[in-house]
Amino acid sequence: MRTLLRIYPLWLLGLLGLSWAQYAIGHRTITFNDPTRSGGFGSGGGPGRQIQTEIYYPATSSGANTPVAAGTFPVITIGHGFAMAWSAYQNLWEYFVPKGYIVALPRTEGSIIPAPSHQDFALDLRVVSERMQAEGQNPSSPFYQRVSPRSAIAGHSMGGGATILAAAGYTQVTCIVGFAPAETNPSAIQAAKQVTVPAIIFSGVQDGVTPPPQHHQPIFDSLRSTCKTFISITGGAHCYFANPNANCDFGEGTASTGISITRAQQQAITQSLLLEYLNAYLKDSCYQRFIDSMQAKPGIMFVHICNYTALTVTGLVTHPSSGQNDGRIQLSVSGGTPPYSFWWSNGATTQDLENVGAGTYTVTVRDAQGCTSTETFTLSEVMGLPGWFGASLGYPNPFMEELHVPLWRPGEVRLVTLAGQVIYTSQGIPPEALLSVEDLPPGLYLLQTPSGSQIVQKLP
Repeated sequence: MRTLLRIYPLWLLGLLGLSWAQYAIGHRTITFNDPTRSGGFGSGGGPGRQIQTEIYYPATSSGANTPVAAGTFPVITIGHGFAMAWSAYQNLWEYFVPKGYIVALPRTEGSIIPAPSHQDFALDLRVVSERMQAEGQNPSSPFYQRVSPRSAIAGHSMGGGATILAAAGYTQVTCIVGFAPAETNPSAIQAAKQVTVPAIIFSGVQDGVTPPPQHHQPIFDSLRSTCKTFISITGGAHCYFANPNANCDFGEGTASTGISITRAQQQAITQSLLLEYLNAYLKDSCYQRFIDSMQAKPGIMFVHICNYTALTVTGLVTHPSSGQNDGRIQLSVSGGTPPYSFWWSNGATTQDLENVGAGTYTVTVRDAQGCTSTETFTLSEVMGLPGWFGASLGYPNPFMEELHVPLWRPGEVRLVTLAGQVIYTSQGIPPEALLSVEDLPPGLYLLQTPSGSQIVQKLP
């Protein structure tokens, strides 16, 4: 760790996944009110529909009604499954709250008889998400100035379907999450056609309660999200996204077969991937880290549809003359999320490195979302020649048996006589083309590369 602190600036530690904060978990109950509807669960929220909500948050110390920790925290509003209690999702709040998230769990629509209203539950998820934002703006609220403007709505089973209903035509939430989302009434599959915010769906392959081909997959296929991801957990179950629950587990026992992983394993896969996803959308972490985490995670298959392009850095090197500081590295940056910032190993913070001598230089490029790409360039001295020889595209110059041509993109490399005759052609591939020209007659030639042309001299 001390080595990292010596070499890298502090912002790089966060990009490496190092975090010093692990928050205590506080708990508070708030009943929100929707004056346009009736019913609900709880009391004390005023006239209209009561939406009692259990809120777990980063706190100065663990316990009920303890002060919220310093900082601003994104809110994840989570909808429970059919006939399941909010407390079945303890695994989620115990994982995400210490990492700087507020988790809000509405307790409405938990009955079997009368049957729950999926549409009311969806509206409850919206209300809780919006009211938590209002809490962050209310000077009398314990959450005043502690709520990030970014938020997610998530749900399991019935709550997953209600999450789709809540997000239909709704853009006040940053992203949504479905854990084995169920088809609902009204149809979540049809509602998904109106969802445009980023979405991620988690599915257990062996789920017999809401079989993926009839529930999760059609919902995903119908989504019109700008970026959407489907993660299929091999051997995974329906109820394992939550803690043990009598109603859900009974249904699973009669419907699901072939489950081959444990509840703990399924939750570990889900939580680690979801953390990278939420960090990217709600905390400006590097989106590429989420993609990398899916690619490296065993036991899953995934579909990822998004126009994201990874951050890419290349460089064009001009080698310095012998004994001079006239070397240059010109960077070309693409992908990621502009704007970019630059940190060179010699302390420079400009995009291009100029007026440097021979040596090795490393640059770390960071985009607006925290993604980084690190590249290293080596500059070698070349023998100085009159100015009309131009910048060094090949070295050494003059040369005898070999001519090195640094390349930052593929292309043809040619030697041409001053009379215009092409005498050497090669297809160059980065980082360098090597021309073996010991049999070339001495004299002056024009070196043509993808980066330009230069006069070079062959010695006897």
